[in-house]
Amino acid sequence: MLESSLGLGFCLIHLHSIKFKLLVYMWEERESLLTKRYNNKTPSAKNNKKSNITLAIDTEIVNTLKNIAEGEGLSINSKINSILWKYISFYKYVEQDNSLIIPSRSVNFFIENIDEEKWIQEYSNTLEEIVPFFFLELKTVQTLENTLKVVFDRVLAYGGSYKGYSWHENKDGNVNLVFRHEYGVKWSRILSAVYTRFIQKTFNQPAYPLNVAETWFAIRISEETENLKIR
Repeated sequence: MLESSLGLGFCLIHLHSIKFKLLVYMWEERESLLTKRYNNKTPSAKNNKKSNITLAIDTEIVNTLKNIAEGEGLSINSKINSILWKYISFYKYVEQDNSLIIPSRSVNFFIENIDEEKWIQEYSNTLEEIVPFFFLELKTVQTLENTLKVVFDRVLAYGGSYKGYSWHENKDGNVNLVFRHEYGVKWSRILSAVYTRFIQKTFNQPAYPLNVAETWFAIRISEETENLKIR
């Protein structure tokens, strides 16, 4: 990937078993814009039961977290939960992989100076290698619904491949995925090609690019081979 190829910060990343060496990361705080959830058993930060524990945290850290949370209109509890979800879903693997971090200002340089087909091939190889690994660690079946939720709503969003992600179901029952970013139409073409191929190959699911623009792109997933249970 690129937080880095699966993360964008940017990047061809992911995870400790991955052999990729070019990893670019965006260290912006990113919250997924997905507001709907799929009906499945994958852990959800919003749906999980809460547990109360006692922690001793440095006062300086607490004060900093409070300031950050207040600036984002969140409670400190919500902010800590968000940070922990990002760590267990993504950043712990960045640490294990000893990934190289490149400032986000360099992202456009890499996009423009690496051949588009090379991007697509490397990013595709990364997805095919790390996604099954994630589900093994989660002890969760890799269904299409779970992939949309875990991979697109968490891993790739946390990695920085795009800034926003949402979906909607059209009147024909097809699911449209919409991704927003800030890296130009070439990046839209790259991600659109990678994600479409990934869905087609992994799930034998009809999918195709719907729109490709400067700051966003959309992919349509057909209902023909698998009914998505959405709520």
